[in-house]
Order: sequence, then structure tokens, then C-alpha cells
Amino acid sequence: MTFTGESELAARGLVMTNKEEIDSVNVKIRGARSSVINAIATISARVDISDIASVGSKTESVVVELGTTGVSTVDRSEPSVTLQIDQLVDKEVPVRILQSGTEKNKQTIVASESDEARITFRGAKSELEKVRYALVSVDISGVEEEVTRPLSYTLVDAEDVKVVCNTLVNPVSEVMVTSHVYPRKTVTVSTVLSEKDRADWSLSVKSQSKDKVDIGIVEDAEDISEIEAVFDPASYRPGQEEYTIYLRAPEGVYLPESAQSISAKLVLVRKTVKEISLDVEARGTAQGQRAILSTGTVSLSLRGEEAMLIKDNIQAYVDTSGLKPGHYELEVHIDTAEDISLEETAYIGVNIE
Repeated sequence: MTFTGESELAARGLVMTNKEEIDSVNVKIRGARSSVINAIATISARVDISDIASVGSKTESVVVELGTTGVSTVDRSEPSVTLQIDQLVDKEVPVRILQSGTEKNKQTIVASESDEARITFRGAKSELEKVRYALVSVDISGVEEEVTRPLSYTLVDAEDVKVVCNTLVNPVSEVMVTSHVYPRKTVTVSTVLSEKDRADWSLSVKSQSKDKVDIGIVEDAEDISEIEAVFDPASYRPGQEEYTIYLRAPEGVYLPESAQSISAKLVLVRKTVKEISLDVEARGTAQGQRAILSTGTVSLSLRGEEAMLIKDNIQAYVDTSGLKPGHYELEVHIDTAEDISLEETAYIGVNIE
């Protein structure tokens, strides 16, 4: 079965989606034995689709061409066929790399990436709307130095199931993939809040699935010893104990896909501000000197988890290190093992004698 007018159909932004399902028609012919034998090589069936102008199911006649003389058509299975017509659309699809195998050199990590982050496909809307990304499988077994190679891909949906697209127009058959080789390093994983969120929230991590991960050192990151898994308080739900948290890779670090997230059991508590009166002491006074404080207690505005904002958890002090005799107005600091901070700066008078 051949179809004429496909270019005219495409020019209208349309495409036939069931071409693969109707690729033949059965025809019974009559004639002299030699003529019938000759006709077998020349007979064809044709459907003209050049006049179709909209999407949906379309019934079109099948024209049988014998291609020789001395034979005639007695019967055929399908005098017409039903065609499914859809919109012809473009869709940009991200390329995802899936590495398989293991590094031959255990002191290195292989990181593969496509030279093109996205590929644009043209085809039927009903097919392409299912596609989530182009999956490229890369076998890294035996890769010991950087290598670039052409590899095929599979179009997959949101459930990672292969999507068959029969209507793609001139699709690229392969993508170029470069496999980089980086020095491997094992670092600690810490589950934390962002600096901004630490002002309002206190995070307690009960457990996490990974305490360490292996990373690749791309450049200028040899001194790194820790990677943060940054928890977003907006995702916290009372009663939910375990969360998936994504690691934040510093510049110059390659984080393998298997190490990009952890699961953690945690408790999040909103901080509050409380005024607390604390005894204050001098620290760092030189031998042979003494520090006389203008007051033995100071009232401080402190921010932290309400249950932790008690006197027993906090020590107030002034730093007199390196001071010569004289009068000073010194900033009050706090010493605490808890997640507590000063809301406002406070000063007291100190005489060094």
C-alpha cells in the first residue's frame, strides 16, 4: 500500500498516524496463467491523501493498479481504508544519560553527558505528547580516559516506558556523548537549612540514608570534604517523618545520579524570640589583670527553638583578650550548644585594671 499526498498533508500541519497498520490490501485477479504471474510483480494499491484538511478519522478509497494487461480484478478485501489524521507538531525533548557498568579504575568516576542537552522532534501530537525525554544508555565499563562516541537513544514517557513514534519526520538517529573521567573522592553529607531559613527554623536530623557519597573532582575542588543536602521548610508536613532531600553540588564537583539525593528523618521547629536575663562573665583577661563589669547580668533578646531558650543552655560573656587597662564598652556574646542566636547586639561597660 502506498500513500500519495503526504507532503501536501504535512504542509497543512497534518500527519497520518496509522500508516503502519494498513500497509497492504488483498486483491483477487483473473486472467491467463502467464498474465497473472506477470501481474504479481506489478500490482499495487494506492491511497490519495492530498485532499485531507483536518484531524480525525477519514475514510479514503483504495485504488488498485494492475500494472499489466490481460488480467482483471475480481475482488479485493478493502475498497476503502480508515485513516487517523493528527496534528503535526514540534517538541523539544531533554536528553537524559543512563550510565551502566562500573569504572575499571576505582580511583576515578566517569561522568557522561550529551553534546546536545535537548533534541527537537517533529511528529504526531498524540505520540509526542507522551514523550518525556530521550534516554541514552552509556556503558562505562572499561572507560579510563575521556572519549566521545555516537550513541542511539530511546524515547520514553513519564513512567520510563518506551514510546513508539512512527510518525517522526527525519529524526536524528544518534547523539554524541562524551564520557569524562574525574578523580574520585568520598565526602560527608550534612542535612541543613539554607542560611536564609536558619533564621526562622530549627532543624533536627534523626537519621539519614547516606552519611557519605563519592564525588568527582572536576576542577579546583580538591579541598572539599562535605556536601550539603538542603531541606526546604516549605515541603515540611506535620506528621510526616521521612523526606527526600537533594544534595547541592558545589562548583567544580560532579555528583553522580545515584548520589544526588538522600532520605532523612527529621523534625522542623519554628524559632521564636525571647528576652532572657543571663549572668555575664569576662573571658580572656590577661594574667595580672582583672575585669570589672558594670553589671553582673544582662537581658538579651534571643532567637531559637522555644524549648531550648532557657538559662541552662546559654552562657553570656564579653571578650577581654588583649585589652590594656582602661574603660571599654564591649559587645556581649553567647556560648551555647543549641541553635540559638542573638536577635539584637548588646553592650556593657568593662574596666580593665
